[in-house]
Order: sequence, then C-alpha cells, then structure tokens
Amino acid sequence: MDYTSKSKKELRRFSNQIYLLFKIKSKIRPNNGNKFGETFNLGINNKLLGRILNQLGVPYGAKVLKEFLIPEWILEDKEYFRNLREELLLAKELLIQVQKVLLSE
Repeated sequence: MDYTSKSKKELRRFSNQIYLLFKIKSKIRPNNGNKFGETFNLGINNKLLGRILNQLGVPYGAKVLKEFLIPEWILEDKEYFRNLREELLLAKELLIQVQKVLLSE
C-alpha cells in the first residue's frame, strides 16, 4: 500500500499510527515521478492489513482512479464507529500492558 502526500510530517504521523495500531513498519521515500511538485510516498507492505482493509470496504488499487463509497456501516452510525475505534485502541493498550507483565515474570 502506498500513500502520497506533499507533507512528510503527515506521512510520519500516519506511519506512527499504523505502527501503534498494528506494529507494522513503513517507509517514506521521495516520489520522483510526480508532475505536481515534490511529493513523498509512504509504503506499507503487509498482505494481511491489505486484506483487512479490503474486507472493511477499501478497494484495491489506485483510489484516485476508482470511484468508491464510504462503507454504509460507517455512514449509518458515525458515533458507533468512533466508539468502536476508541474501544479497539483501549483493548490494544490493555493487551500491551498484559504482555509486559507476562514477559517480566
């Protein structure tokens, strides 16, 4: 998966979020083929994450060339989606703490 932006700061922020959520490393590199000025690509190489995103409604391929809609399950209840995201983050943090305790024993 590649994400393109003029802002390295934004790509670093996104890269950090992906790492915090999934422990998947990514790489930022210059995009030399862009006619719109200096841009950068964030590359994330992980088949499982790609499959998960696809199952959640994100299409494969270049999103700027494909028409796609935001999945209904997000549009129907944005508050539920926000709460779900927060709960997943809290569960992840709890698992990390449990793992630390288990590894220290």
